[in-house]
Amino acid sequence: MHKFAYNWWRMLIVIITLPFSLVIALIFKHKFLKYCFTYERNNNIQEFLADLDDKQMDLEIPIDFIETFKIKTDQGEISALKLVNNNPEKWVIGLHGWTENKYLGLRLVMHFYNLGYSILTFDSFAHGASYGEKTDIGYSSIVMIDEIINYLKKTYQAKELGLIGNSMGASTAILYGQKGVHQKAIKWIIADCGFANLDHQLNWRSNQLSKLNWMFTNLFIRAGFQKATGLDPRTYDLIPNITYPTPTMFVHSKSDSFIPYQASETMYQIRNNPKDLLWLPTGPEHVRVLADLNEEYQEKIQLFLKQKTRNNEHLK
Repeated sequence: MHKFAYNWWRMLIVIITLPFSLVIALIFKHKFLKYCFTYERNNNIQEFLADLDDKQMDLEIPIDFIETFKIKTDQGEISALKLVNNNPEKWVIGLHGWTENKYLGLRLVMHFYNLGYSILTFDSFAHGASYGEKTDIGYSSIVMIDEIINYLKKTYQAKELGLIGNSMGASTAILYGQKGVHQKAIKWIIADCGFANLDHQLNWRSNQLSKLNWMFTNLFIRAGFQKATGLDPRTYDLIPNITYPTPTMFVHSKSDSFIPYQASETMYQIRNNPKDLLWLPTGPEHVRVLADLNEEYQEKIQLFLKQKTRNNEHLK
């Protein structure tokens, strides 16, 4: 049996540099958490139009008919927008990414309007004009989706509901499929470049941003994040309950340098659900698949919606 042997000189380096390492870790924790929680929360329709122009995407919705509104809850107001189609029983809820807002979320759902769906996006927890001070990267948006679905069922008698999200929004959509009050009402989920475990993602990103690449730079990040948000990032883990029954389409570019594509690939493989689809294109950066491969993206989604009751198919 092989016996583990401590390397004495490595241990010595750790002991000697420990005080220095702790100082570096504390400084980096402060900078990294500031990075996580500091972003612009003002938003308007012009930002959406500028984003479409930047990504060279065509507008596919009657913009003049978009209605902004608020849903009042016990925790605060949810700021949302909607575009009601001729059939108000079919809805798609768009979940935007970290630092984004309900207007930028429109690019995720606007092509569904031409498929006969009414569309809704909202400012996630601690984003835009919705309640919340420090983002927990989508975890607290679950109760917001509960309230939104309550609103859609009461106001429009919504019967078919779908979720589509990118990055933070993708992970939130999957989490809702696992624990949302109305999870059974969700007929399908499209998750574009989401993470599978928040703790792993924070470590991944902190290592990317650390110029020193020091072994202890992320030592206090988990505790600091939990103190700021009340959420232990280790509990934001989608893998243990990833076999929820809702058909799910996973989209993730292999060229994504912000969230590794293996997160989506692993979730798809563990689910082993014949109603799921996986698309792993190469080329676009993080959240850019929709823009860079827009026509193909829409074709894949329509195929998924048509085949979500058929056998498993891996999209290449």
